[in-house]
Amino acid sequence: MRKYFALVKTSLKSSVAYRADFLLWGLSELLDTIVFIFIWLVIFGERNSIGGFTLAETITYLIGVGIIGNLIYTWVGMDLEADIKSGQLSNTLIKPISYPLARVVSNIAEKPLDVFIRMVVYFIVSLFFANKFILNTNTLYLLLTFLSIIFAIMINYQISFLFGCLAFWTTSTSRGIFGLLRTISSIFSGSYAPLTFFPILFQTIASFLPFIYTRYFPMLIYLKKISMLETVKGIGIQILWIFILYFVAKVVWKKGIRKYEGVGI
Repeated sequence: MRKYFALVKTSLKSSVAYRADFLLWGLSELLDTIVFIFIWLVIFGERNSIGGFTLAETITYLIGVGIIGNLIYTWVGMDLEADIKSGQLSNTLIKPISYPLARVVSNIAEKPLDVFIRMVVYFIVSLFFANKFILNTNTLYLLLTFLSIIFAIMINYQISFLFGCLAFWTTSTSRGIFGLLRTISSIFSGSYAPLTFFPILFQTIASFLPFIYTRYFPMLIYLKKISMLETVKGIGIQILWIFILYFVAKVVWKKGIRKYEGVGI
């Protein structure tokens, strides 16, 4: 365990060293979110609802998916690609630690400062739109939302790790594949708008992908837009996706390691 604690200390120091970057990203996100919400205010106009969401629910949803997006965000895939390309992975593999677990620990340790700044940002946004922000005080729904977000973090980590593993077989991953992953994830997870705003065909496709359970589903729970039975069913599907992605990632990782020829191997 000591080796992982040492990794935590190193990661914490690294995150503090880049605190100015976090502040700038936080300011950028504050402005982007406010502008994005104003756009939806104009779109709604005099309408009471769009796609089954009222204006207040939509604004709360946008703030909520922003918060969840920052909680579940991980750069493990890009870290893995960088380690493969640089040969740094070789140094890790000869150490008595699990690389995937080490990346989990490192990512968690690097997030507190970033998450804190982003939480302050969205708190300011929620105050700015306080008259249209829905505050859920139901303990059960809050607990279920929290549980769903934990599972969303696990799903997102597995997806990112899987895409990072593609670097075993490609010369460059980050610019193309990770850009594609961000776009697909944002669209099908409901980052831009509730999925009910989109055509039925789009919603059907999204329902068969794991992305819908990373942002959209937790916010449906928070806003009480689904029944308790649908909530339990959705959480069950989240758990299923976690196991599916875990075993797929495990197989791909092992195949990638066998192919890997890096410095020190």
